[in-house]
Amino acid sequence: MYYIDLQANFERANFTIFIDTLCRCILYGSNIILALSLNFIARGMTKTLTREIDLVSGIITKEVYRVGRKRHRDPLEGPAVIERCRATGTITFEEYRVNGRLHREGGPASISRWSTGAVTFEEYRLKGRQHRDPADGAAFIDRDGNTGVVVQEHYIWNGKLHRDPNDGPAVIYRDWKTGITWNREYWLHGQQIAAPRRRVDAPRRVVRGNRPSP
Repeated sequence: MYYIDLQANFERANFTIFIDTLCRCILYGSNIILALSLNFIARGMTKTLTREIDLVSGIITKEVYRVGRKRHRDPLEGPAVIERCRATGTITFEEYRVNGRLHREGGPASISRWSTGAVTFEEYRLKGRQHRDPADGAAFIDRDGNTGVVVQEHYIWNGKLHRDPNDGPAVIYRDWKTGITWNREYWLHGQQIAAPRRRVDAPRRVVRGNRPSP
């Protein structure tokens, strides 16, 4: 049984139910997943929340927020797309979107997790473009779900691979088991450059001789 406190339309392939004010809708039917759409008007725009519910477990497996036809939600309120594991209810996927574009300040706009909750993927975007201050970390992070090793890191500034070579490579690949780095790439403003030479200090020459008399 699902309770709603908004005026909305509840639609399915072979039936339509009008829901008004505070009421209840009994979830029934032979389908395992039931789609529930809540529509309401705000500031002249139609906002829609679509939910998919597993009828066996009762878990909401997917939520999508839209304004008009575009996926949209204020990032301060939460992600515009949420997916959950139908067995455990663990959030496995999140997308923050504003007017259809991936966007979030101060955190990743796209996050993927295993059913255990372990984060396997993070991507930072501003107004749809991959972006993160390299001083704060990589904009694209891919982890192995079993070992937790970060297997890929891409440092991206305003949509271009970029990182001060003195701080490290802009692209890093690691072995998923050992964590050993097997490839590095250096980029500045979208242009690949040669790896910086490591500075090797010459050994100091020690001159030995008779000490001067006091």
